[in-house]
Amino acid sequence: MYAMLTQCFLKDSFVRMRGNLPGSQGRLEGIILMNQMSKHKRTIMASAVLASLAASGMAQAEVGPGLLLKPWSEETQVETVNGGFTIFDNETGQEEDISIAYISSSSRMKLDKYDQPKISVGYTANSLIVDSDVAGLPGGLNNYAVAMAYDIGQVSDDWRLGYTVGMGTANDGHFQNTDSYYAMGSFAGTYMIDEQRSLVVGLTYDGNRDILPDVPLPFVQFNHYVSPQLQYMLGFYNRVNWQPNESFKLTAGSGLFPGGQIIGADVKASWLISERIETFVSFEQMTEGFYKDDRDDRRLFYRFNAAKVGVNYTLENGVNIEGGVGYAFNQSFSEGFDVRTLDKIAKPDDHALLFLNVSAAF
Repeated sequence: MYAMLTQCFLKDSFVRMRGNLPGSQGRLEGIILMNQMSKHKRTIMASAVLASLAASGMAQAEVGPGLLLKPWSEETQVETVNGGFTIFDNETGQEEDISIAYISSSSRMKLDKYDQPKISVGYTANSLIVDSDVAGLPGGLNNYAVAMAYDIGQVSDDWRLGYTVGMGTANDGHFQNTDSYYAMGSFAGTYMIDEQRSLVVGLTYDGNRDILPDVPLPFVQFNHYVSPQLQYMLGFYNRVNWQPNESFKLTAGSGLFPGGQIIGADVKASWLISERIETFVSFEQMTEGFYKDDRDDRRLFYRFNAAKVGVNYTLENGVNIEGGVGYAFNQSFSEGFDVRTLDKIAKPDDHALLFLNVSAAF
């Protein structure tokens, strides 16, 4: 899911560049339009893509720093991504039966119709359903969070400031466990160096972060919009987006996410087959923690890597349906305060998975 959210960030900006032109024609004409724009319009477009590039390094775009930094298109007031994956009829290294289903829903909404609203709100709702014989492994794990972003606005010719606040609960089904509730917040400033480069600096706190959940962490990102075909980001998190022609696109990232998932990597290569059909191969990592009842600040962590191949189909109303098959490996359930000190509970075998995601903007 993190990988799909990341892909959506830059897509938003390029959709605005393409207008309503479908498929490969839109991609090609979008590049031509960029070259024909006035300097002022190119500056606005580059700024939007730079902001989107910066947001692509922020996990939890609906409740983390990305809620503030990810730009909006004028015609969009609500964005949502829903889906999940399933790994069934698997076993652990101890030959214990285990099946896993991960369901995720996230949305963000702006409270006015301006391109850059003063206030945005968002939520994430993740559930991990485990059917297993493993002792001490709960059958249901939940991570729900809500947040609000406030755009302070321009404080000088080159600086724009804003902040986010939120709260959530990550539990093993015991919502009465007060230790499972956590706070979130971030403060960020974006400095436009010029029309193609920006610097984002900030401070973020997430009480369910994989590492150092009790400490606010700074983040610094340098973003460079080289051309419509190439953008990259350097800093605590590094990312590159490359589209050499209208039919092929490659995105890859690795480093420290300022959001809940602190360490991660993903890569996705996609090919446009027709106006509405895209095929892709991808790799992604996921780590998520859930507070256990009567265990104070100890959490249960689920970690996995996945290689996937799939198809993305875009409906006429702009809804994207993405599905396919994959292979999950290096999975584990472990317990501890954070990922630095974990006691392993179970290690599911490498196994095939099925996934389906649906995203929409309206």
